[in-house]
Amino acid sequence: MPINWETTAEEVHIIRRIALKYVELVNKPLCDLRSAVMDITAVHANGCPLRLEEMAEAAEAKTGDFTHDAIGIYVHLERETGTLKNFFVPRYAQTERKGS
Repeated sequence: MPINWETTAEEVHIIRRIALKYVELVNKPLCDLRSAVMDITAVHANGCPLRLEEMAEAAEAKTGDFTHDAIGIYVHLERETGTLKNFFVPRYAQTERKGS
């Protein structure tokens, strides 16, 4: 099944804010801004919706929860499917689906 990349214009803007801090934390040669945006979008749109606004605020404050999620997503993301492996759950994962 192909990766879903569908996000709203507002989500794209917030994801970019998150990605700027994500790149700083991950600090790996293969993690540039484009890759960071793709990682976060893939997780958000493929089975683990994120509380993006809260995550962006945490990124700007450089909290431990954001660090946990950024490193965890980088390490546990299955880049062929957009899902997370090894039972990793981001701390900014939505606990309920939107509209529930």
